[in-house]
Amino acid sequence: MTMKIGGLDLRPGRAAMVVPLFRALSGEALEDLRQAGMDAAEIRLDMAGAWTPDRAAELLGAFARCGVPLIATARSELEGGKWRGDEDTRRDVLLRALDFADAADIELSSGEIAREIASAARTRGKVAIVSRHNFSGMDSQGQMGAALKDARALGADIFKVACMVERESDAECICSFVRERCGDFPLIATAMGEGEIARRTRLDLARNGSLVAFASADGKSAPGQLTLAETVAALRG
Repeated sequence: MTMKIGGLDLRPGRAAMVVPLFRALSGEALEDLRQAGMDAAEIRLDMAGAWTPDRAAELLGAFARCGVPLIATARSELEGGKWRGDEDTRRDVLLRALDFADAADIELSSGEIAREIASAARTRGKVAIVSRHNFSGMDSQGQMGAALKDARALGADIFKVACMVERESDAECICSFVRERCGDFPLIATAMGEGEIARRTRLDLARNGSLVAFASADGKSAPGQLTLAETVAALRG
């Protein structure tokens, strides 16, 4: 099962390297990241202070001119983000972002806003990522399956799940989910946590079905996120 974000092919078994970015970068800096292995950038509008549609357009427009495949995210505080405005403004920011970005990530918990973003993405030929983040622990197989079903009902093109991994049973739970479901629907899955089990699970998910591996270069966007250099060495070396 293949999917594109911009000109980037996403394929299970060879996860794309996506780097979260929190500020404007020069074309030269972006090219350096591409040479280091970055396939696409996730622009964290909530962490970059892009809290209005005009500010989002300014920031994303600068990135888009460099030709980097872009995912726009304005993560809610409920799921670990830094969004400070109201929900109507967040919706408007993401709708404006779709003028420049190749994909938008919106949380399943956003409900009707997620449906609006997914519909707008489809209308514009862009990709809708509907996501779920659990910072308190590991979802059960049933919870992840139900979230996937709900994301599809909202119009997701890709379902993303991120959970805390603290023990081997957590790792097996999320890895089994991805192995069993990645052939049925496009998935992004990542493990959060500072321990060695979470670190290993991040890489296992990237090797076994997740379309994306998130890797830091401008600071971490989730607990325990590996650097771009570490991720490239582990998955491309």
